[in-house]
Amino acid sequence: AAISARAWAHSPAGTITVTRVTVVADPGIVVDPGSVHGQIEGGAIFGLSSVLHGGIDIVGGGTAQANLDTTHFLRFNEVPEIDIALISTDNKPGALGEIGTIAVAGAVANALSRATGVGQYKFPFEAVDLIPSPNC
Repeated sequence: AAISARAWAHSPAGTITVTRVTVVADPGIVVDPGSVHGQIEGGAIFGLSSVLHGGIDIVGGGTAQANLDTTHFLRFNEVPEIDIALISTDNKPGALGEIGTIAVAGAVANALSRATGVGQYKFPFEAVDLIPSPNC
């Protein structure tokens, strides 16, 4: 699979916005294209949630995020446009959700690096980390 992303860092507001994700995947033999699209799209949204809002906060020696109800997932109005193209092959069907979940981090990191000139090396990505040091 190949994934590209369009992302912006808003330094005054301290936010990062991903406006588009494009996924090209070879899922093997496709029986139900709608399900394949749904799996890849859901995986990309889960991956974006981790990249933009993930992380575990330690408070008083324990984690503040005890379960999924205290974890921030992208809301519908936060989900960027997601384009998915499937390459039809005779390969055996494989995992689909993982395609978007894993690769979207690198795509967003590359987009932010191209936009700001600063690489991202830890999750979650934060706009404050994208401000070049004046000492460089």
